[in-house]
Amino acid sequence: MRQPLFLASSAALFVGSLLLAAGCAADGDGDSVADSLDCAPEDPTIYPGAPETEADVGIDNDCDGDASEVDAVGDDDDAGDDDDATSSDPGDLDTTEVVTGDWSCKGNQGDLIPGGLVDMTAFVEDFEDDVAVANATIRVWSGNDPDSGVAGAIEFTSDELGNASIDQVLSACTPYAVYTFKEFNPPVTYPTYQSNFILPANGPYAETFTSVSFSTYNLVALSLGLEVEPGKGIAAGRISDCNDVPVANGEMTVGEIDWATGTITEPEGYSTRYFLDESPNLGSDQITDDGLFGAINVPPGDSWNVLVWGIPQDEAHCDTTTGGDIIWNTENSALCLLGTSSVFVIGDSVNIANIDLIEFPPDCAGAIDG
Repeated sequence: MRQPLFLASSAALFVGSLLLAAGCAADGDGDSVADSLDCAPEDPTIYPGAPETEADVGIDNDCDGDASEVDAVGDDDDAGDDDDATSSDPGDLDTTEVVTGDWSCKGNQGDLIPGGLVDMTAFVEDFEDDVAVANATIRVWSGNDPDSGVAGAIEFTSDELGNASIDQVLSACTPYAVYTFKEFNPPVTYPTYQSNFILPANGPYAETFTSVSFSTYNLVALSLGLEVEPGKGIAAGRISDCNDVPVANGEMTVGEIDWATGTITEPEGYSTRYFLDESPNLGSDQITDDGLFGAINVPPGDSWNVLVWGIPQDEAHCDTTTGGDIIWNTENSALCLLGTSSVFVIGDSVNIANIDLIEFPPDCAGAIDG
C-alpha cells in the first residue's frame, strides 16, 4: 500500500534516525548529546542548547560558534547566533538552485473519490528503537483538525504486540488524522499528531503509527542546537515529487495563508532546520536530497501550514491565489510557493505534515483534469 504521508517508515527515518544519532551514539561526557554533535564531547557543561553565561565570556557554551558574548540560543534572526555552520541562516530563504524532482503531476490528478468503511490494522512503534509499543492510546478521526474532530474520535489501545484492529471506523480515500501517546510513571510520552492519512481504494489496509518517549522528544531540539520551549511544538515532514522521490533545494517556513491575496502570516520565535542522510545537519540552509524539514518551537494553533518555497522548474508549478496570481516570496522574489500542508500544532508534541505532490493514492482518483 502506498504511504501518502510522512508516517510509518518515513516517520522513523525523520525522528527515529534523528534521535538515534543523539540517543544511541557515544556520549562521553553524559550531557545527552552525542559526541558527533557536541563541540566539547568531554565537557558536560558545553553542548548544543546549553545556556550562555556572563561569567565565562570566551567559552562557546552552546556550540553555536560564537564565544564572544552571552548569546541567546536558537535565534534565527541573529546572524551572530545562528547555531549552525552555514554562511547564512536556514530561515533566510536565499537558495539559488532550482528544485529537483518530477513535478508533472501537480494540478493534474483529478478529484478524490471517497470510499466506504474498511477494516484496518494499526501498529504502534517507538521512535527511538522501533520496537512495538504495548498499551498505547490511539485516537483516530476523519478529517485533519483535532479541534473539531476530536469529539468524534474513536479510541483504541494497542495490544502486547503493538497491534490494534480499527474496524469499520475509517473510510477509504478519505483523509483522517491520528493522535498517539502512552503514559509512563515517570515520565509521560510526548504525543504525536499525524494528519492527512489517506487509505487507498483497494486494500490491504494497514498503517504504522508512532509513540515518542519523553527522552526522545527532548533530544530533538538538542540534536539541532536549539532549546525546547515548553508549550510549543515541532512541525516536521518531507516533500516528495510525483514519483514519491524526495525533493531537494526548497526552503521551509510556517505560516497562515490568505489565499485571496497570497499574504503569509508567520508565528514568532520558531527555528527551521534541515537534514542530510535523514540525520540532523547543522550545515544545511535548504532542503537536501532527503526532502526532510523541521520547525522547532512553533506556537500551538490550528491555522498553520508548512510551506515550501523554491526556484521552480516551471512557473506552472507555483501555487496561486484564488484569483490565479502566482504567490512569490516577499523576501526573495525568485522563490515561489511550491507546496503546502496544513498542520495543527499541539504544544509539547511532534506534529507531522508532509507535502506530497501525489496528493492521494492513484486508485482514489476520479477523472483527470485538463
